[in-house]
Formats: sequence, C-alpha cells, structure tokens
Amino acid sequence: MARTRYLALAISKLAPPPSGYQVVHFAPEKGLAKLLHAKYASHYVAADYAPERYSNIGLPVKFVDLREPGSHFPPDSVQGFIHSHILEHIPAPIDKVVTDMNNAVRKGGFHIFVLPVRGQRYREDLSPDLSPEERSVQFGHPEHMRDFGRRDLPDLLARWFSGWSQQDMSLHITEDELMSANIPATAQSQMTGHSVFFFSKNS
Repeated sequence: MARTRYLALAISKLAPPPSGYQVVHFAPEKGLAKLLHAKYASHYVAADYAPERYSNIGLPVKFVDLREPGSHFPPDSVQGFIHSHILEHIPAPIDKVVTDMNNAVRKGGFHIFVLPVRGQRYREDLSPDLSPEERSVQFGHPEHMRDFGRRDLPDLLARWFSGWSQQDMSLHITEDELMSANIPATAQSQMTGHSVFFFSKNS
C-alpha cells in the first residue's frame, strides 16, 4: 500500500536511533516490522488487540488494548509509537486514547501515524447499537468508529500534540522519491489517507 511505503520512507529518513526504550508498532505490517526490528532490535515491540492475526511477520506480537493505553504503557516508558489506520477502530474516547499514548512517550521520542481522512469534519459514533452495515455506510468500514476530516484535523492534531514538533515531510522526502515509490504526490501536499504525520516530543 502507498501509505505503508510512505511510512517506510519516513522511518528510514527521520526515525531517531535507539534510546534504550520500547518502540511500539501497532497492527504490524510485515515489511515495516522487518525495517523497524532491524533498526531497534530488542527494543522493537510489535503489538495488536488480536496478536494471532500477525503470525506471518515472524516476530512475537504483544497483546495491547488501546482502549486503555495507560494500562500497558506507563508515563515516559516508550521511545516511540508507529501505526497506520488504527485510531479509527478504537471504541473509546479518542482524545483520552491519544493523550495516554503521548504521555507514555519520553521527551525526545516520537509518534508516527497515518489516519483515514474522509470529508471535511471529524465524525464519531461509539454506539454499540450501530450495525456493521451502518458503520460501512457512515465510516467506510464495518469496524470503524470515526472519520477524520480535512478541515478540522489540524485543530485536532494541535490539541493532541501540544508541546510536540511536527516534521514537515516535504523537507525530507522529495517528489522524485515519492514517484519512485509509487506514492501519490497528494500524500505530501494534502491531508489524505496516505499522509504520514510525524511528531517529535520536545525535550
């Protein structure tokens, strides 16, 4: 997928060296898992709510329920988090989920992710009464709880990442590199479901 290739480029160019703390990769894609394990070795942690789905990556996968990140990751215990298209799946208040994740990241650490950006405004429905078919209609997938919109996503990110710095991907990845990796140029020039958001926690 283009978003996975873009994440791989971002990690290769921008992810800092190991600091001795965990680097946690949720819903681990096989190629990214290999890349991250080579970089972070024993500090790399693959994680998911359903670890059995990832037997193909050749690495152990830790059970993590992101409805309660703080129960898995105490404050200042993690160097970084990486994930692609997972925040839309979590059946819990998203502000608390991301805040708890960010509290777990040590100063100088990072949080890299990709979101499904659809429409203009953030929309969410956590109701257990909404059927998978209705979720598909509303959010494009039977297991999605929310959509992230282009117009208000910057405000949402600013709220989540107060005290962090966002990397400008265009300063590090060229249009030629995007083209060579078959990544749409809009992934970098706009906010799309392929765009990589890379935040570093200020020291």
